[in-house]
Amino acid sequence: SFFIMKVYLAKFEKDGKVAYKIGHTKWFIAEKRFADSQYKKFDNITILDDIYIQHADPGVARSRVAHIEKWLQCMFYKDFRLEDYFQTPTGYFDQLSGITEMFILDKGYNEQYVRKVFSNAKRLAKELYD
Repeated sequence: SFFIMKVYLAKFEKDGKVAYKIGHTKWFIAEKRFADSQYKKFDNITILDDIYIQHADPGVARSRVAHIEKWLQCMFYKDFRLEDYFQTPTGYFDQLSGITEMFILDKGYNEQYVRKVFSNAKRLAKELYD
């Protein structure tokens, strides 16, 4: 039997503004990661793509998704305040899990580019780990 994890690319929308997140989860269906009511602060959350990693050893699977996630976060990193960007009161997002990895498209790249880089990582992960 295999232990399955995934790295995901998520899109968060609120009041016409968009932020993205690269993260990892044990949930086979990544949307379940954001099913908790705390995420109702966003108008919409969409999983744009994901990378499945499976291994008989759960530690190996966890390590692989963590590495993929961190390498992608090197390229797409957070350098903004969520409350400023979404124009919400200070502390509005304080209890949300995983929001420190969010990023916005303010460095000259667009969503198509982010999706292409993620897709390339997915292809390379498949070559390395399948």
